[in-house]
Amino acid sequence: MNHYGFLVYSSHQGDGVVTIALPDGTVERILNVSPSKVVDKCPLLFHAFEDNEHGAPQASLEADSVDAVVSLIRFIYHGDYLLPEVQQDEVPLTRHAQVYKIGVDFDMPKLQVAAYVNFMANVEASCSLPTAPLGLCEAIRYIYRHLAAPEARKEHSLVDVVVNYCVSSFKYHKLGESDEFCRVVFDLPDFHRDLCQTCGTRDYQEYYSDEIMRLPVSYYKDPVPKRALDEFQLDVAGDSDEPGPFSDSEDQDHKRLKSGNKDPFMVVHRFKDTKEVIIHSESESSSDEDGFTVVHRPKLAAHTDKNGKVKIESATAASAPAVNNTGPTSRATS
Repeated sequence: MNHYGFLVYSSHQGDGVVTIALPDGTVERILNVSPSKVVDKCPLLFHAFEDNEHGAPQASLEADSVDAVVSLIRFIYHGDYLLPEVQQDEVPLTRHAQVYKIGVDFDMPKLQVAAYVNFMANVEASCSLPTAPLGLCEAIRYIYRHLAAPEARKEHSLVDVVVNYCVSSFKYHKLGESDEFCRVVFDLPDFHRDLCQTCGTRDYQEYYSDEIMRLPVSYYKDPVPKRALDEFQLDVAGDSDEPGPFSDSEDQDHKRLKSGNKDPFMVVHRFKDTKEVIIHSESESSSDEDGFTVVHRPKLAAHTDKNGKVKIESATAASAPAVNNTGPTSRATS
């Protein structure tokens, strides 16, 4: 949409040249720009003009697209950056986002307001249309690349507008079935987090909130802590040089495991206690296989001997029959 007619037929036709360096390395030029027309509405652009070797004013800029610079110049000339005959839904969302950013770069609050209003109007209009806004996925990538920093979010609500639309129209425009949209969610974890937070802010009123939260993502910037499967944490050896949560004395007791495993968890190995437990008893039996020791203690019995003294002995000994140790009985003969 590089419409330069307003420069060719303008009463303020000038001899200035605007040279644009694009992200892909290509260079574009816009001719017939009048520095005197620019000076009042965009001083930063005016001061970018310098006389070239032929004595003509020339400004060199870096921009995301030629359309963004053309929109900037058109807004300076006519107070609007859109052509009157162009319908709102025919303009991709990316262009409004780019115009907003160039308005920030050149300190033009009115251009920022115009771009924000057009962006929001385009999104709202698409809610009553059967398809998503033109250039939605590209606009999401652009916004999260250039306009989603915490400081930037305080100045505008472009992120809120696009996130609320995606949550509200997720089923209506079948965003979850779009490979391009799912790829954007996968590549931009911050975008997925904003979607989940918006669902939570709405108390998960949308019946498809769980589908949004289950969309696959690549990774989060916040590191996942390594957790041991026990009461304390251990770092994988060689993964970090920082001291652990234990003191020096505790570190001597808890040796780090030498392992090259990079999983976010590890199994704690406790050595078997080799101390022997010795139990003295009259008789005992043990089972190493069962892991326990059975102790047999005989039942004690008390009785009185012929001298009237009380004696305590095992029940088995007390119940055993008396053995005559005096030998065979001899009869006296007369």
